[in-house]
Amino acid sequence: MAHVITVRPALDSGRGASFVLDDRIAAGDYTLHSDTARATGPLRYRLQVTHVGDGVLVAGTARVTVVGECSRCAESFQADITASINELYTRDPIDDPDDPLDLYDAVIDSEGNIDIEPMLVGELRLNIPVAPLCQPDCAGVCPGCGANLNRDDCACAADAIDPNHPFAALADLIKD
Repeated sequence: MAHVITVRPALDSGRGASFVLDDRIAAGDYTLHSDTARATGPLRYRLQVTHVGDGVLVAGTARVTVVGECSRCAESFQADITASINELYTRDPIDDPDDPLDLYDAVIDSEGNIDIEPMLVGELRLNIPVAPLCQPDCAGVCPGCGANLNRDDCACAADAIDPNHPFAALADLIKD
């Protein structure tokens, strides 16, 4: 979906003119998901739009709340994702087919409008961890019994090591 804003006030006021946008995009009006998390609420942003000659510089922050599954313990969790925004929009498209990060057109249309939704979503997506954790010190699950070590005691015997395991010899290094 599109979230179009007008930048005409900055363009009409000359170089250096700026204004601030402090707004949100409703949850149903954008799509943000990755392999590890998905957005659950509105996308909030605070941006300063500044006329910089050939276009406008859009700079600020965007935030969204996501839910995901912890990569260590597989528990569901909620986290806030924040992205720094710094994007130049021009009247003429800057299209570089060799740039893998050129995912959207940062173009000012003939009426002085820009669509900021693809840029905001793209920047937030880059800030979603590849292997998210429910908490920084997540203990994960026991590989033997599957207990969530954040809340349960392990039911495995501490020294029950399979002698045929390729790393079984390392157990001798940690014995008292």
